[in-house]
Amino acid sequence: MNFVKYALLTERSPVNSPAATPAPVGPPFTERLAAQLAAQGWPRASARIFAALLAGPDAGYTATSLASQLGVGASAISNGARMLRDLELVQVTRGNDRQVTYHVQPDVWLRAIVHRDASLRALEDLLREGQTEAGDASAAARLADTADFFAFLREHLPTLVEQWRATRASEKMP
Repeated sequence: MNFVKYALLTERSPVNSPAATPAPVGPPFTERLAAQLAAQGWPRASARIFAALLAGPDAGYTATSLASQLGVGASAISNGARMLRDLELVQVTRGNDRQVTYHVQPDVWLRAIVHRDASLRALEDLLREGQTEAGDASAAARLADTADFFAFLREHLPTLVEQWRATRASEKMP
């Protein structure tokens, strides 16, 4: 399912209520982060969930505690988290009591980006098809430029990932 479809299906109504479960970083920060993500096109519910998890404890939050903290219903958590799971930004675990827990990995963005090669390739291929089908030279050029950009990303992404890992490893050395 693509991002546009999520934007249409995900609850976007703002809910302002105090956090029921304290987070290591306070709700004002998480709400500002969520607002920034929403301003960049994220569905509001997904943005609020991700911000709470990113600034929350390593163990994450249960669906119930997230719903309470964000002042939303369980369905808003389930729907908002679906996009985050599909984008590999959150992980879900189920306890013996069938309680769902959401959490993020320390290198969440790296993992999400690394696993996008197939998506970038599919988009690049589709743009190349559009380029050959375009009846207008300007449109064909725009489609080609966009396809070239995605090809460039796919080509250079592995090098960037390795550079990032090397940089992080050297920063962690004593």
